[in-house]
Amino acid sequence: MSKALLENRSNAMNNNAMLTVMTPVSPTSSLMISSAGPRSNNGYIVVGYRGTFAFGRDGLADVKFRKISRILVCGRVHLCREVFGETLNESRDPDHGQTDRYTSRFFLKHTFLEQAFDMLSEASFLMVGSAASGCSSSTSEMGKQTDSEENRWLHYNEFVFYRG
Repeated sequence: MSKALLENRSNAMNNNAMLTVMTPVSPTSSLMISSAGPRSNNGYIVVGYRGTFAFGRDGLADVKFRKISRILVCGRVHLCREVFGETLNESRDPDHGQTDRYTSRFFLKHTFLEQAFDMLSEASFLMVGSAASGCSSSTSEMGKQTDSEENRWLHYNEFVFYRG
């Protein structure tokens, strides 16, 4: 290891700064691998929901514009807990004890998408991407009368947030 790298390490330790350890891959290689220090407060959170557009029977007055059954949350456990706090439902997550891991099994106790976005914004997260599946207005399955109108307007949306 070079003398300059050793000096930087000792200075960083003396200053109580966060340390990123660099380890050579092989003695002849100049490539370095960075191993993470303490858990990071930066990262991604993905918020998704499956919803439907309900227009009332036979195209009558608008009953509900957007109907959401559950808002799903994916990301690092400690970030999700920090952002959503008591509104986060962790009952479907099997590994309750560990915090430095990822999960895709959280959901929110409320169904207000705007409230979730406000909470992410207050925690300095920015939206960096989104994806959606479109509605299918196909009438080929009209034989099933059980919520057939509602099922025609099912869709799924995801929003990706990042804090750097």
